[in-house]
Amino acid sequence: MTPLRLTSWFRRRMLVLVVISAALAWLTITVGYHVQERREMVTLCRADATRVAAILAETIQQRPRLWRYDAPKFADRLGGEWLRAPAVLVVHDERGARVEVGPLGKSVPSSVLWGRAEVRIGPVVHARVWVGADARPLWNRTLVVALLAALAEGLLAFLLYLLPVRAIRTAEQRIAGLMTQLSLNLREEERSRIARDLHDGAGQALTAARLNLMALQRAPAGADLQQRIEPVVALVDEALDEVRRSTAALMPPAIADLGLHGAIERHCEAFASASGLEIAFEVQAPLPEPDSHVQTTCYRIIQEALTNIARHASAQHARVHLAARERTLLLTVTDDGAGIDGDVSASAGTGLRSIQTRAALLGGSARIFRAEKGTCLEVELPCDAQG
Repeated sequence: MTPLRLTSWFRRRMLVLVVISAALAWLTITVGYHVQERREMVTLCRADATRVAAILAETIQQRPRLWRYDAPKFADRLGGEWLRAPAVLVVHDERGARVEVGPLGKSVPSSVLWGRAEVRIGPVVHARVWVGADARPLWNRTLVVALLAALAEGLLAFLLYLLPVRAIRTAEQRIAGLMTQLSLNLREEERSRIARDLHDGAGQALTAARLNLMALQRAPAGADLQQRIEPVVALVDEALDEVRRSTAALMPPAIADLGLHGAIERHCEAFASASGLEIAFEVQAPLPEPDSHVQTTCYRIIQEALTNIARHASAQHARVHLAARERTLLLTVTDDGAGIDGDVSASAGTGLRSIQTRAALLGGSARIFRAEKGTCLEVELPCDAQG
């Protein structure tokens, strides 16, 4: 029976998916917070720059020639009229020269967000104002948000990974148990079928032979014993043939000694001799070396298929073809018998269901359908399946 390995397969893919999802979510939260806060800070700086420009416009109107010398006094006035004290204030006059504005313009942090406004009196631009805010607190807050988001996303990713993996592991264990039970049921069903075959075939033939022998025992002396013994011999031969077929199905195949090719070829020859069915066995070389469980399953499927043909198909000829595609065995068994009528799944007997179950237990497939003449069985078995 092939291990499903669903958990390991799912774990690898789920881990990649969860890590990528968590990274994207963390990146979205961190970058989104930083961009939003940065946009708000720039908006506030622009508003502050607009207010400074308004104050500076009043000063220029009052002292159009001396306002540059009065600019350092902005610090006192701004402290009284601003709701938010700016971190940095830079003023350029109409010629682009920087105007000294006191302490607010001397200390410029390494990371600053700027807001800009023009000082207009009528259509004329007399100065330009830049108000900057220190961006370092924003970076510090962003770092805190990034750490918190990483913790939250890590916990969420762990849960998103653990819960589905546990569910898959539980389902895999349940499926493995069902497949084990199915394998046991298959073996029990096969034994029951062989017991029924022995009872219906060999048992009835031996019972009839016993009755004939008892009749011979009561026959008067001088009766034609030779004529009476011939039916008994025929019944015993029939019982022996049935016993041989059943024991051949029970005996382990000689794959270890002959290989898969040799074991199938010998079985086809022996079965053809015992059943009178003409069997053509073909191998498309080269074949890969399948695992031992795959070889045994392939051999058993051929046994089952030929037995079904001999008993139910009313066929004269059968063909067994074995080939490979990459690491998959391709088995085809055809006959020239009556074929299967109607729905295959409904009409398939114990033997055909056994073939389908054997293939499924190794991760393969079996398809049974009516051919142009007779019935065709197509089986695919992975060479690397484990029993």
